[in-house]
Formats: sequence, structure tokens, C-alpha cells
Amino acid sequence: MLGAKKINDAVLIFEVNARMHPKSANAYDSLGEGYADAGDNQHAIEAYRRSVELNPGNNNGKQMILKLQQRK
Repeated sequence: MLGAKKINDAVLIFEVNARMHPKSANAYDSLGEGYADAGDNQHAIEAYRRSVELNPGNNNGKQMILKLQQRK
């Protein structure tokens, strides 16, 4: 969906996925990507933080948090 530029639809799917899999770092990483693509930096940061909490080795999530914080 992101590739097809259906960002809002993708975010909705990622939100449902994160609710269905609350312990999945990947679900929150994808949600963060969706929010970032939608321009919702605050929610993207929150999703990436949750992803990093679940998987401290998530270097992409850590880098995205720093990148998004600079956009504020």
C-alpha cells in the first residue's frame, strides 16, 4: 500500500496489525514507517520507540527516531 501511495490505507492496516500483535517489534516499525510517510512525525516517533522497546537491536528504528526528531 505504501508503494502504491495509499498511505492512509496502509496506516489503518498497520494500526490494526499493531493492535493484533502488540508484542511485535516489526508491527510497530511498519506503523512508524506509515506514520512517517503520512507526515505524522509524533506518532511515528512513538511507534518507533515502541518497536525499539520490543527489539533493542532495531537500529533502523533508532535511526528513524533521531531523523524524525530533527524534523520537528
